[in-house]
Amino acid sequence: MNEELRKLSDGFLDGYLETDQFRRLEELLQSDLKSKREFVEHIVLHGELGLIAEELCCVDSRFGESSSINRTSPQVSAGTDHSTSRTWWQIGGLAIAVSLLAAALTYNLSEREPRSSGEVRYELEQFPIRTIGYTFPQGRSGLAIPVRAGTIGLSVFATRMTEAGGVEVNVSEGSQFGFASDTLGLLFAGSVRVSANDPNSRYAVEIGDHRILSQGSQFELMRSDSDRALITVKRGRVEIQSRVPHPRLRWSFDDAHSDDLPILLRGSSSRVEGLIGIGALQLADERGTYAEIIGGSEPTVGSGMFALSGGITIEAVIISNWNAEEQNNDVIFRKEDGPNRILLSFQNNQTDYEIPVVEPGPVLSFGIYLEGLGYSELDMPLDGRNGRPAVDEITDGKPHHIAATYDSFTGMKAIAVDGRICFSHQFPIGHCMRSGGPKPAMIGGWRKRESFSGVIDELAIYDFALSPEQISKHHQLAQQRSSWFSESSSPKNYWETVETIEEGASVWLGSHDNSPRIN
Repeated sequence: MNEELRKLSDGFLDGYLETDQFRRLEELLQSDLKSKREFVEHIVLHGELGLIAEELCCVDSRFGESSSINRTSPQVSAGTDHSTSRTWWQIGGLAIAVSLLAAALTYNLSEREPRSSGEVRYELEQFPIRTIGYTFPQGRSGLAIPVRAGTIGLSVFATRMTEAGGVEVNVSEGSQFGFASDTLGLLFAGSVRVSANDPNSRYAVEIGDHRILSQGSQFELMRSDSDRALITVKRGRVEIQSRVPHPRLRWSFDDAHSDDLPILLRGSSSRVEGLIGIGALQLADERGTYAEIIGGSEPTVGSGMFALSGGITIEAVIISNWNAEEQNNDVIFRKEDGPNRILLSFQNNQTDYEIPVVEPGPVLSFGIYLEGLGYSELDMPLDGRNGRPAVDEITDGKPHHIAATYDSFTGMKAIAVDGRICFSHQFPIGHCMRSGGPKPAMIGGWRKRESFSGVIDELAIYDFALSPEQISKHHQLAQQRSSWFSESSSPKNYWETVETIEEGASVWLGSHDNSPRIN
């Protein structure tokens, strides 16, 4: 969102736009689809819709869901006694405006995919976003607005979120919090209080490489800076858990039983001798050649095995025979849920989504959707400059270790080749990913085109960003044709308890430190 649109949107929220400013905002929204989308997202992200009435059912149509409330579903309450100059008729006007814009986005307009994707068009209503709760205005419990997976709460006002199992999540004013799912939140700044009345209710709050798990307890978590947080247990006990660096999904291609989700080989794809282990996936640059992943998808965005929030790593060992010709793209991995796609691909054509903008030419492209920022691709030029590999280096017939990462806690999006970070971009801290949805994921191609030419092995997807040290270690093992995955890691344990905190105790936590205590 550019600065002019942001200021006008904030003025609209606060009710102080002059007539000429309102007309300028209207002009921007009528002339540009991107501005319309950013305006709607800005309104939703700032939680102002928690103050309006049933008119918000129109907003629900944008997401393909009804606004009727099931009282057994997760519920969110919001509100504070902060002063405001708004009147209820102004709030109603805001509701109508946003409803009309949302309806326009859903029914009258469609977004283009990147030009690299062949100008295929889709409707946003095909990709409804999972509802994880509801927001209720203070003192008006009959009114509600859905909160959806991936929503980030910016520092506007306090929010109370009530889960189906009896868990209340209170986000303090001035905080930044990601609503990842109905059992998980991410604290980027400020403080949060989690209260559970049911001993079987579970809710976790992630902060970097640790999380605080509540089961039938009450605790407060306050971030003092980027590396320290204070945990205070008010009732019961909580667990401090450290992340175990296992992938969410992995395909070794050794045999049909070694992959976390089965694949269906299409076209000329086949299993061959492994670059690591006994098997790998070989593909030819022929139309209709790819491997379709069976399962892991769900009807709504924010659901399923590919629904990620805090971060991501896509990792693989490849031998590429890409010819780097213009308009010839070689997909390593792709899941296409409208703008909520996940993409790792060799490309040689300009797109509308590159951040930062780079010179035209061959690139390795890494695309994801960030809440509040939209979909964008990190395009690493394959030009041999500034430590980046050239095309002939990465297509030399030898195995290369590739890793693409994003970390919402640091805002860093990066691409690493052969153990080194070669290209990166710094986004603002605290923007959750939004992914998952109804479409199947593909390895080595997409919808009968953009087929990969070469071999793919040890493809893995993590729900966090591997560190530069972990990436370097994996590359070293790849050079030795050794796997960095332990066979004992199945069934996977993603978190391990490092400390239990009892009622009445307070503990300082280092969010990016192996030791939970910092005193």
